[in-house]
Amino acid sequence: MDFSNSTIFKSIAHEVGNKFRDEGIGYSDTDIDIQDNDTQILFTRYLLSSFKEDEFYNFFHPTDLLMNEVYVYVSNIFKNPSDFIEQSKSIALHLYNESTHPKVNKGELYIVFFKECRIEDEVVDAIGIFKSETKDSYLKAQKHKDNFVLVSDRGVNVDKLDKGCIIFNTERKNGFKVTLVNSSRSDDAQYWKERFLQLTASNDSYHSTKNYLSLTKAFVTKELANDIEINNAEKADLLNRSVAYFKNNSQFSEKEFASEVFSNPQIADSFKQFKNEYKQQRAVDLADDFQISSQVVKKQAKILKSVIKLDKNFHIYIHGQPELIEKGFDEVSGKYFYKVFFDNES
Repeated sequence: MDFSNSTIFKSIAHEVGNKFRDEGIGYSDTDIDIQDNDTQILFTRYLLSSFKEDEFYNFFHPTDLLMNEVYVYVSNIFKNPSDFIEQSKSIALHLYNESTHPKVNKGELYIVFFKECRIEDEVVDAIGIFKSETKDSYLKAQKHKDNFVLVSDRGVNVDKLDKGCIIFNTERKNGFKVTLVNSSRSDDAQYWKERFLQLTASNDSYHSTKNYLSLTKAFVTKELANDIEINNAEKADLLNRSVAYFKNNSQFSEKEFASEVFSNPQIADSFKQFKNEYKQQRAVDLADDFQISSQVVKKQAKILKSVIKLDKNFHIYIHGQPELIEKGFDEVSGKYFYKVFFDNES
């Protein structure tokens, strides 16, 4: 994604409350009045700076895509921009109807029509939907004749967007390409993605890579010990080899991956069975071949650290050769120990 040449064509704000508390909606009938260029720059920064990853979703509906309300309203705006204000009110009403969780806060809903947005090799229009719920307190010193007057006020932090999405006018039949921001990690955050927007992960290299790395981690750390006898050093080695495969290849092949990472046929068979169960339980797509996303690998590699944690005192980081680590039990002290063999100390 690249917004460096993007401009705001239209923008409007509505106040959307919590329906559970009967807070209502405050509609606007005209575009936002942005009074100077500095404010315009800050507003654009507030809306766009949080969108940093090429993780995309699509609108969906279990019955018919045309029953997804946001998809329909956004489609109408792209088709006829003169209907922008009325369609934005429909979006605000739909959000209000889905804002029934007690923790959903009242806030400003910004709906913005962008021009000249680059996504991959395309330059397209885009619609942004942003919700501001959190206000920060700040102080401002005002110069008077002989002194300063200190006043306080509340406003949004331009570097922290609460909730937002940008819908790119491409792949309409598949539910458009949508990117998402949701800074809330609590249960109420699900209303934004799942109930209001109704998004599903795009079937692309980003999610294919992410899903397969998550599958591998779950298998090695949680499932493997149930099937065969394996120690933590050997588990760490499997995680290392998994990450190395994704780092060293641009194209994923399940056959090659299993051969390089799970050289033990028993482990390979167990992984194949676990994958099938994982797909059904999580309802995720796990392709046999796909292009690897280096962006995801870089991010996920930090999570797939090969570490053996010993009480609260020691961490052993393993980068390879698990056969040089031995685990034992000392009967005198009644404690377990690890013996590490090495050539040089630095």
